[in-house]
Amino acid sequence: ALRDRYDAQFVANPAQRSTVVSRQIVGDYVFDLEFITGTVGKPDAHLMAIYRVRSGVIDRAWFTPRVAVGT
Repeated sequence: ALRDRYDAQFVANPAQRSTVVSRQIVGDYVFDLEFITGTVGKPDAHLMAIYRVRSGVIDRAWFTPRVAVGT
């Protein structure tokens, strides 16, 4: 499901890029502050991605709303 979400997002926005600005790991959870560029019709923005990792595989993911750069 996670791969499907990302695949659809990048097909719709081939110039989109995500750069991990910082990462924190707490137990089974990974917190990535990401900088997103190249999304059609949206300004560059930051968001927080939270991943739960079980047995070496991401099994859940949550994303905060995007925060446009400069706001």
